Amino acid sequence: MSALATSRAALYGLAVLCLFLVLVGLLLRSPGNGEGDMVPGFFRVAPRDLVLTVMERGSVRPARVAAVRSGISSNLAKIVWLQDEGRETRAGEAIARFDAKPFQDQLQKDEQLLADARTNMAAAEKSLQLQKEDEERKHEDVQRKLVIARIKADDLRHGTGPLKRQQLDKKRQQAERTLAVAVHELEDFEVLLSKGHISRRERDKTADAKKAADEAVQLARAELDNFDRYEWPRLLREAEVIVQEAENEQERIQRTAALELAKRMALVEKFRRESEDAERKVTAARKDLASCEVLAPIGGLLLHGELPQPGGRRRIQIGDTVWVGQTFMEIPDTSDLVAEIQVREIDVAKISRNMPAQIVLDAFPGRVFTGEVESVNALGRGEEDNKNVRSFLARVRFQQAAPEIHVGMSATVTITWRELPGVLAVPQTAVLRGGEGAAVMLLRGGAPRRQAVSLGECGPDWVQILDGLRPGDVVQTRPGI
Repeated sequence: MSALATSRAALYGLAVLCLFLVLVGLLLRSPGNGEGDMVPGFFRVAPRDLVLTVMERGSVRPARVAAVRSGISSNLAKIVWLQDEGRETRAGEAIARFDAKPFQDQLQKDEQLLADARTNMAAAEKSLQLQKEDEERKHEDVQRKLVIARIKADDLRHGTGPLKRQQLDKKRQQAERTLAVAVHELEDFEVLLSKGHISRRERDKTADAKKAADEAVQLARAELDNFDRYEWPRLLREAEVIVQEAENEQERIQRTAALELAKRMALVEKFRRESEDAERKVTAARKDLASCEVLAPIGGLLLHGELPQPGGRRRIQIGDTVWVGQTFMEIPDTSDLVAEIQVREIDVAKISRNMPAQIVLDAFPGRVFTGEVESVNALGRGEEDNKNVRSFLARVRFQQAAPEIHVGMSATVTITWRELPGVLAVPQTAVLRGGEGAAVMLLRGGAPRRQAVSLGECGPDWVQILDGLRPGDVVQTRPGI
């Protein structure tokens, strides 16, 4: 039995070998060069156009979603009317309304504050103008006084003072001349007295006149000396003091004027700031009042927002209060659609904006929609089942409008990231990868043998061969089977 079994196994092996040799012979005699001419399980290497793509699953989303937020600058926005959810709206159409009473009251209050601030500012500006006129008058008065003081000082230095000295000097000269006459007259009377022509009484009278003239000379000289030593310096100092006092008064008036003007200008500035602040408040109040009527920013399907509450979330409703900047409605733009996909970390570096893409929707399996990569997120996120695996959101915009496409439809997106014309490529199933490097099973001499190859770009089905194969070589497509 053992010998019979061995004989049967040998016969089976021989039959398989013969069949394999027949197939190889048929393959080697095949005149075709294309892969369609090959025996199944083998591939003839030839130049081909290699299109490299990334394929991912995703869904249809609106290209943009307009958020409807409260434009009111406080947390007093209470909803009093809402447009029904799911309704198609037009841009500029009213979709919600807030209670306007608090904002009307606030506007009235702010407008009164603005009127008061403007009145105060007008009064302050008038007061400033009057103060300027008063200071100008004071400046003219003190300027006049300074001119008069300088005239007086100039008169003392060059007029009254020198004239008085000249008068005193002339008085001295006249006294000296009188004295000289008295001396000569006394000498003559001495001669006449010695000859007996006059009496001693007459001679003594002349002597008294000479003495009086001498005293007058001494007095005139003393007065002139006193003027030079005391009166003239006093006059000069008085002239300086007069001018200095006038200049000091001018400086004091200028300092006082500057201080008073600064006070008035500060008051004007204070009321100006109050007026501007009141104007800003009035503008904000008017904006809040206008924002009570909420208009649709774009046309589309109206969706109500949700609010957190104990035990879950609920749709927003009439009577709710909306916070500052809170999104309480959304309007997707269903006229402009994109396909959103999550790209794996190993593929994200291959994709960039404006790359062409093909979109196939599950609802229309036989139809291909053209698209273009619009954006690729720079920040990845971890997969739900494996946080170590990162993916990146990419948006592919539909390049043609199709009203039958709806938001939420499932899609398969194929992005063409590179095209290599006329390169050697083999099916992915023909490549052996291992610790010894990439290789293929090359058919040589009627039997496959291992051939090392250098790989280039890889696609989902094909891989570029840089070195190790030539056109016309035949490789086994499933060498592991």
